Amino acid sequence: MKEIVVIKARLRKRDKDIQQAVRGLELAEGEMADMVRDGFRIKLAELGVLGARIKPLAPITPDTAQLIARELMQNFKRS
Repeated sequence: MKEIVVIKARLRKRDKDIQQAVRGLELAEGEMADMVRDGFRIKLAELGVLGARIKPLAPITPDTAQLIARELMQNFKRS
């Protein structure tokens, strides 16, 4: 759960529009964690580093994780 707090803190500092959208949904921390986890799974599968037969090739760098999170939030805003 500590990671979710970090995500919320970063959203507060950088993306006021995303923060307002998330607040408007009134998600519980568990629901937000599920969204983030599922979004990462989808994006990692698209990148080809996650799958039933594919093992991750290398650890994901913080920069890559940030890009993935940014794209997930953009997709979230579109839907």
